[in-house]
Amino acid sequence: MNSRLLEEVKKQVNAEFYSAYLYLSMSSWCEYEGFKGIAHWMRIQAQEEQTHAITLHDQLIERGEHCTFEIIEKPPQNWENPFKMFEHVLEHEKKVTFMINNLATVSIEEKDHAFYGFIQMFVKEQVEEEANVSDICTRLKRAEGNVMLLEMLDKELSNRIFTPSFGQ
Repeated sequence: MNSRLLEEVKKQVNAEFYSAYLYLSMSSWCEYEGFKGIAHWMRIQAQEEQTHAITLHDQLIERGEHCTFEIIEKPPQNWENPFKMFEHVLEHEKKVTFMINNLATVSIEEKDHAFYGFIQMFVKEQVEEEANVSDICTRLKRAEGNVMLLEMLDKELSNRIFTPSFGQ
């Protein structure tokens, strides 16, 4: 693997672990604030991000490379409300999308067709991530001030199941 691409993949592994940290922090805040369903959704999101990091790590190992790990930045600990928190999630996922797209671009520029094929599942996943979070943001905005709608959405989000699709 080209050194430029290798460094970008290593950055992404660490970014995915930060995402897991962020979502676990959000889950903790939701538990504390009594949003059990949203807390569950965030915990599943944290598990997905860990799976993404490990899948990228394993790709490096399979390619005969070594992954190095950096200090994970402390994520925020509190949010004003669930809507503000999900706005943060959407902005974070947009940043992750940019990073994943950059990996695809670098793999093309470096003519690493194997990695380009591999990263496509992440590209597809990011489209789904942004769409799902955007939908939740819309629904939370509609529920603003309506406790019953917020409780219904909280209950609905408790039904999310972790189904790892990467690395399988």
